Formats: sequence, C-alpha cells, structure tokens
Amino acid sequence: MPRLTYSLLQYTSFDCIPLYKYARNQSAEALFKIGTEAAIAKLLKALEDSDWGVRSNAAASLGEIGSETAMTELIKCLKNPAFVTLNNGETLSKAREALDTIQNKLKYYHPLCQPMNQQVYISYNWQEDSNEMANQLVQAFAAKGIEIIRDKTHTIYKDSIKNFMQQIGQGKCVVAVISDRYLKSENCMFELVEIARNGDFYQRIFPIILPDARIYKDFERIDYLKYWEDEKAKLQAKYKHIDLAKTNSILATLNLYDEIRGNIDNLTNILKDMNTLNIDLHRQSEFAAMIEAVETKLAEDGQTSSNQSPVKSESKYTIHAKNLQIIEKGDGQIQDSSS
Repeated sequence: MPRLTYSLLQYTSFDCIPLYKYARNQSAEALFKIGTEAAIAKLLKALEDSDWGVRSNAAASLGEIGSETAMTELIKCLKNPAFVTLNNGETLSKAREALDTIQNKLKYYHPLCQPMNQQVYISYNWQEDSNEMANQLVQAFAAKGIEIIRDKTHTIYKDSIKNFMQQIGQGKCVVAVISDRYLKSENCMFELVEIARNGDFYQRIFPIILPDARIYKDFERIDYLKYWEDEKAKLQAKYKHIDLAKTNSILATLNLYDEIRGNIDNLTNILKDMNTLNIDLHRQSEFAAMIEAVETKLAEDGQTSSNQSPVKSESKYTIHAKNLQIIEKGDGQIQDSSS
C-alpha cells in the first residue's frame, strides 16, 4: 500500500489532515485506489470537508470504488437534509452521479438516484386487473421518458417493505390504481394514509379508479367504513385475550386500522370528486392526460426547488393535524373537525 494512502487511514477527520486543501483534494482521489472499507469511511469523512472540491472528489471516488457499502452510505448522505444543504451545487451532483455509477455497476436501483422532487411512484394492489394496469402505466410513462418507481422493480431481497411504502407516501407524484381490493388492503391503505400524512394530497396523487371501486355512491362507500370497523373489531377481540406484554407491533396494526377507518371517508370523498376519466379513454390516449398532469407537477416542483423562497402551492384540502382528517377548505378557512 502506498505510504500516502496508508497514512491517510490514520486520521479520524479529513479536515485534520495536516495538508493544504489541494493536498487534501489529491488525497481524496488517491483514497479510492485502496478499495477497502476503511477507505470508504475516510471518504465519507471527506464529504464533510470545508472545501467543496475535496467533497466533490470524495463523492466521485466513492463512485469509483463502487461497492455496496459505498452505495448504502451515499444513499444515507442523500437522505440527510444537512448534507443536501451543505452540498447544494457541484458536490450534490457528483454524489448522485456516484450513486448512479455504483448502481449501474451492481445492477441495482435506488429511487434516490433521482432528485426527490422528480420521483414518480405507483401505489396499486397486486390483483390481476390492478397489476396489469400498473404494467400499462409504467410502459406509457417510460415512453415519455418518465420512470415510475415500483415495488416489483425497485426493491430487492430483504428490503424493508414498510420503508418503501413510506417512500411512496413521501413521493411528490404518486400514481394510484384504486380498486375494491386496494381499499380493503392493509398495505395499500397504509400507503394512501401516508400520502395524506405528508400533505398536499390533492396535488400529489394521480388516481385511476377501476370499475370495482365503489366510491361514487355514499351508501356503497359506507361498506368500506364498515369493513375497517370490522377488521379492527376482529383484531381487537383477539388482542384482549392475550398477554399484552411485548405486543407493540400488534398494537401498531390496531392503530393503523383505526387511522384508516378515521380517514377513508374523507380520502374516498376527495377521490370521487376528481375527474379521473374513463379507463378506456386513458388507454386509447396512452394515458396522455395523466402524463401531462404529472409532467406539469414535476416542472412546478423543479421550478420551486430552484427558487430560494419557494411558494407553497395552494390546496383545496388540508390535513387536520390532530387526527389526520382531510378537511375541505371554505372561504380560505380551515374547518376544525373537532368543533
């Protein structure tokens, strides 16, 4: 091992290296040649260096090493708001390029290789009709140069399902294929509630309503409220007959059912109020109206992120923070559902 790179491994903080920034810069380039986990740790320290050039070279060097560890650590950096704020220019671009390089090498994809405000997710049930619709949507968007982030293609063995569903909930654009089974699925409804929890539900969701989703008549929508009341009651009944020690995950599921029941009326009411177009019209036009709406939202988000003082988009609906109820605005005022 060259003497310089060996000595670099002895320092716990890259800024502590007794060299001028030019030398630190060259050292960052040299570290990737070591190709060890220790080198990765030092390059991660270099990403915190006071000089942007050192940070930029460190990011590029992590890409050259190209290991799964380097990929994982880069993803953590890109999810860290402090890192994004510090590296709002060349370094951030280099970090994303490095992540892309690693993922191409490892044949692995992670949504963070796209800027967060340019990500398009899809939420759907795995039943045949919904799955086929998801396939058609992915192909139509891809033809327009937009990649849809989907569980079947963007997660790997042992990835956390819940974390991915939470990513969907945070997505700036979420295509949702709403079906009867979707509205009765624990995972699908978790995603829908997460989308609402993260705000701007009306602007961020782009739904397609399948014929079996009975949301347009209130006496049929009530069936979904009753379904989740029954699901909660069945689980609660069993829960009462066991030792309650160390049952946090079951309690969390009970709370989720309660949250779904508390929000499904408002969520389906918003969805039924949207002109989501006939499925045949979507297919005949290759989903042109939806793609145009998503492209407009992506362009708006891209413009907002480039401004120093972004203007918050106005929504027809707001989330009641206390219980996640989505309340329609009237005369510019938020209606408090607790009053």
